Amino acid sequence: MISPLRKSSLTIDHDVYQSMYEHAHVGIIFFDPSGVILKVNQRACEIMGQAQEDMIAKTLNDFTHIDNQGIDTDTFLKLGKREINSCTVEKKLIKGNHKIIHGKMSFNRIDDEFGRPRYVVCFLEDISLQVQMENEKEIMLKKLFQSSKLASLGQLAAGVGHEINNPLAIINGYIELFEAKINKDEYSKTELLNNIQKQKMAANRIANIVSGLRSYACKNDVEVVRIDMHEVIDNVLDMLYMVFEKANVNIIKEYSKGNFWILGNFNKFQQVITHLLSNAKDATEYNKRRIIVIKTMIDEDWGVVKITDNGTGMTLEVQEKIFDTFFTTKEVGKGSGLGLGIVKNIIEASGGNIDLISQPQMGATFNIKLPLSKTDSTPHLNLVSPLMEGRVLVVDDESEIRNILGERLSKMGFVVDIANDGEAGLDFVMKNSYKYVFTDLLMPNMDGEEMIKKIKKLPGFEGKIFIMTGIVEKIGSEISMYSDGCLMKPFDYMKIHNLLSKFEKK
Repeated sequence: MISPLRKSSLTIDHDVYQSMYEHAHVGIIFFDPSGVILKVNQRACEIMGQAQEDMIAKTLNDFTHIDNQGIDTDTFLKLGKREINSCTVEKKLIKGNHKIIHGKMSFNRIDDEFGRPRYVVCFLEDISLQVQMENEKEIMLKKLFQSSKLASLGQLAAGVGHEINNPLAIINGYIELFEAKINKDEYSKTELLNNIQKQKMAANRIANIVSGLRSYACKNDVEVVRIDMHEVIDNVLDMLYMVFEKANVNIIKEYSKGNFWILGNFNKFQQVITHLLSNAKDATEYNKRRIIVIKTMIDEDWGVVKITDNGTGMTLEVQEKIFDTFFTTKEVGKGSGLGLGIVKNIIEASGGNIDLISQPQMGATFNIKLPLSKTDSTPHLNLVSPLMEGRVLVVDDESEIRNILGERLSKMGFVVDIANDGEAGLDFVMKNSYKYVFTDLLMPNMDGEEMIKKIKKLPGFEGKIFIMTGIVEKIGSEISMYSDGCLMKPFDYMKIHNLLSKFEKK
């Protein structure tokens, strides 16, 4: 027999429970084990913009955005099979008839006295504001980082100009020698070929410098491919050469003998090395002899990059905060504090880690450890066939570019037509059938983007369209949806052949 006092206690407990359920600041939803809604409190109805009767006997899938449908089925299966006792899910929900919100749901299984699943209770929160703030923070950080990169280009500009002038002087010098010797008929074939090779090396150096600046400034930081860390470091050193030369900083390279291939984004790791070297340069500012050592090592499945300077070093207090976003020891206007925080994120996103060894007045060493990519890195230069075949169109307003590309394609076996702008190119396509169309983007009368869109609308067009550009931003724009590939300027035979080989094999 239950005493009156005990009965009163039970009644109070139930009343308290009911009050908590109805007035809770989170939504509470009861499901049967299969995921059918049995009961919802008022807060859940407010979050979902629904009346109670409109939610009962339905499933969460009925109120879930199409992008996230199906998540609940897996959740209830695992809860029903006792694989999990609880879980938390974040997804997009439909509030009312059309508004999209972000919901956070904590699911818990309630068993009966025999240990069988009886109910699943869900605590629902609207986290739309938090998600919006996180998205805005991410966008702001990306913009700040991009601004930081572009600002540093100003520092690089003078040095890069000097670096480009050196190989230009080599090219111009050999051209003048050619002209003088040709006029006097004093040159030999061997000498001519040797001098041409030296000019090619000078031209390639200019191309590498421009390519480095272009990728450093661009926003194309999504693609993850196999990259050579030695190439990344050399690329950055090409850009920074005159900056360090002018500052009288001695760079020492000690590369490992093995291949240092990783999976990552070239642009991002270029930024990693640039930030670390720039910080090392600043740290040695007051030294008479300024030294930075870049050392790489291969240790079984891992590659290591060590960047050491003989600068001022850091206290333990600074080291503990050095990778925090917005933390900087530099004067106002000289640093955003973004660099090392983002450096750490990039490295960790590739499965690696970074640490620091330093003491005040004893310099600093940053150790980057990255997992190696084991795929065979040997370049395959086998041609698809001795000669390719088909009709090709080249569209470019620069006569020398279209003529050089046209001649190379002709030697590969193609029948080649050339056009000087988008209007002429479109006219050619309307009159002929083309296997491939190569087009520049920036042209008078009709640009490449407009021409491509019009070609794609032509009935019966089955060719492939390749854009030719030196502007990285264009690759990530809407135009990439309409084209089949990109030939980056400056291009050579192997770039053309490698691009076409992807389609000739099919």
